[in-house]
Amino acid sequence: MGAGGSGASLRIRTPAGGWLGEIAGLEVSVIAANEKLAAMNRLTERHGLVDLGMPDFRPATGRQG
Repeated sequence: MGAGGSGASLRIRTPAGGWLGEIAGLEVSVIAANEKLAAMNRLTERHGLVDLGMPDFRPATGRQG
């Protein structure tokens, strides 16, 4: 697993009473999140970043610059 630690260390700390299903679900979630981040990084490398600027909310709030 990634920076969050290994799945084995989680299993050692769990009681024998049946948390393994929850741990397996968390491991699947972490794997999916890492895959999503990798896909986002690939898109960023391919297309670059776009500066959207900072929105100006002053007109909507009735304030002036």
